[in-house]
Amino acid sequence: MTIETDTKTAKRAASAKPVNTAKATAAPRKILTPRKAAKAAQPALAKPFTGEEMSEIFRLIKGATSVELKLSVPLTDQRATIKSIGLDPVEAQPRQAFFFDTPDLALNRAGVVVRARRIQGGDADTVVKLRPVDPSTIDPDLRRSAAFKIEVDAMPGGFVCSASFKAFAPTRRCSM
Repeated sequence: MTIETDTKTAKRAASAKPVNTAKATAAPRKILTPRKAAKAAQPALAKPFTGEEMSEIFRLIKGATSVELKLSVPLTDQRATIKSIGLDPVEAQPRQAFFFDTPDLALNRAGVVVRARRIQGGDADTVVKLRPVDPSTIDPDLRRSAAFKIEVDAMPGGFVCSASFKAFAPTRRCSM
């Protein structure tokens, strides 16, 4: 079983490499003037959705119970982004998420996401998601369950519709 924190892939430690004890000679230094200095790499911008993709997104949204707009913000832009959207970091609710899969990511390939999450204040939940799904194929009785949700996730470069079951987990506190 692989355990991941947030959405970063868990990796095994690299094997030890032999250490070269010979002293390397320094390469000649190249002094960069401001004109010759390399510009910082700009993140690639995602292509806008096509008209056909927008039509599909809206069709999926009609059958969904929620929509999440997701994005990645480079570390250097996080403070400005937080300020611009009016988020108060002190009032935010930190969460710790663990994603489970097999070492070869078989669940991910099959469209299954299994997550356990701790929330500030001691609450915890678990979720099992299936993706992609077509909301029009979901049984109406299943939709009535408070634990069931159909969600459209839209992010730069793509979108997906998921069906999920959520359960709240009892928390145990350790005393030392």
